[in-house]
Amino acid sequence: MIQSDWIEGHVPQITAILPGTSGEVMIVDTHTDGQNFIEENGCIAMLQLARHFASLPSGQRLRRTLVFAGWPGHMSGELPEAPGWALAHPDLMKRAAAAFTIEHLGASEWADLPGRGYAATGHNEYMNWPATAGPLNDMLIEGIRRHDLLRHAVEQGPGYTTGRVFHNSGIPHVACISGPNYLLGIAPNGHMDKLDADLAARQTAMVADLIRQADALPIAALRGSDRSLGADPVTGPDTAIRADCPA
Repeated sequence: MIQSDWIEGHVPQITAILPGTSGEVMIVDTHTDGQNFIEENGCIAMLQLARHFASLPSGQRLRRTLVFAGWPGHMSGELPEAPGWALAHPDLMKRAAAAFTIEHLGASEWADLPGRGYAATGHNEYMNWPATAGPLNDMLIEGIRRHDLLRHAVEQGPGYTTGRVFHNSGIPHVACISGPNYLLGIAPNGHMDKLDADLAARQTAMVADLIRQADALPIAALRGSDRSLGADPVTGPDTAIRADCPA
């Protein structure tokens, strides 16, 4: 039996801002902890999205400010996760026109195969995309087609993802999540042999397209007529401790 001590401490969550010309914001979020490449690599995609949108010339920049949120504690079950981030940033939540939660990109499917043992099937893992009904849902369906993302399906939000707090709090929301059978597995190579880098690139590119398209629509249009939007707003105390990131 392995024993360990419970130690009280602080775990950082990261919020980065890419300013736009509007007082409105769009939130891109994910959790930062996990056991291997798939759990979690949303932070890698988030970094690439930040680099992409920051690299655009002034005439192509987004109108809305982009907020990149990386929060910890998903695997512990004890930390406040995305609801904690939301409670720590009420002003950003109030100004949010849309939110995008990214998880588990680039997952190839592996299974026990006759005569081969545990091996790649040649397919990608099924990917679920909950989305607020309305324009975000429609843009998502078209984006899946345009980027040739097979075995990807769309459901009406909030869905069961780490970012459902945004939809529940009234912010139009898109999320993605896959569940390969190695999701929580620990391996010396972090299961990197199961990464489909091309798939991850196309998934990330589609999210970039969704962000760009959402930026062109007013908040009222993004909200659509989804009756579940805002049905369970986040409540509770703000337990975060503020600190500036070192330069």
